[in-house]
Amino acid sequence: MENLHKNQGFFDANPKTLFFFGLVTGIALTMVISGFMGLPSAEATKVTENYKTKVVDDQPEVVRPKTSTVANLPTITSEDHIRGDKNAPLTLIEYSDFECPFCKSFNPTVLRMLDEFDGEINLVYRHFPLSFHEPLASKEAQATECANELGGNDAFWAMADLIFARTTSNGNGLSISDLPKMAMEIGINESEFSACLDSDRYINHIQDDIAGGSAAGIAGTPGSFLIDRDGNAQLISGAVPYEQIKALIEASR
Repeated sequence: MENLHKNQGFFDANPKTLFFFGLVTGIALTMVISGFMGLPSAEATKVTENYKTKVVDDQPEVVRPKTSTVANLPTITSEDHIRGDKNAPLTLIEYSDFECPFCKSFNPTVLRMLDEFDGEINLVYRHFPLSFHEPLASKEAQATECANELGGNDAFWAMADLIFARTTSNGNGLSISDLPKMAMEIGINESEFSACLDSDRYINHIQDDIAGGSAAGIAGTPGSFLIDRDGNAQLISGAVPYEQIKALIEASR
């Protein structure tokens, strides 16, 4: 028995000793492997998450590749409403909803863009009323089309700006009955405007805008495409701040 005890190996030791030795060894190996493999720290994970997702005006915005050609984006035609120099090398196509609060907050950003980059970029407005803002959002969209019919392109933009200025958004920002009075404010005959609005004759045009935007990847408002001089289109999701718009324009020159 004495000889047997002297020749006893390590793995014949007390089970408790073996358990604690295994636990300590496992922790040590995990630390070594983590160091070599570069497992992300909590701070690194946070940075990665911030890169993938930015929050602008309480709306999450997924960061996308800098430029991409959008094949399904409808071509600009004479039916589009263009603000600014029609021959400008850059274009911002905005899909918007007059009852969207983010669109309302984005409107001053777009106007500032047109002012500061006069001659370099123009704006194309396309309708994208959201279902939960109906029926007011579509009626407001039709109101701008009726203003255009009766007063031309300048009247379209005047009506659009006035709606954004007056509405409190979210589908009940003003009354449909307010629209003829607003048309009169911008110099449109009230009775002719009312007849146009009541006819719903622009509803198909608005639905075409929605279909075109959806096919191009618009899922919410405002959703915009910055088109460079070569026809490449970059999707801009949400009411991004002016400095971001400015940086994108300068990079597209």
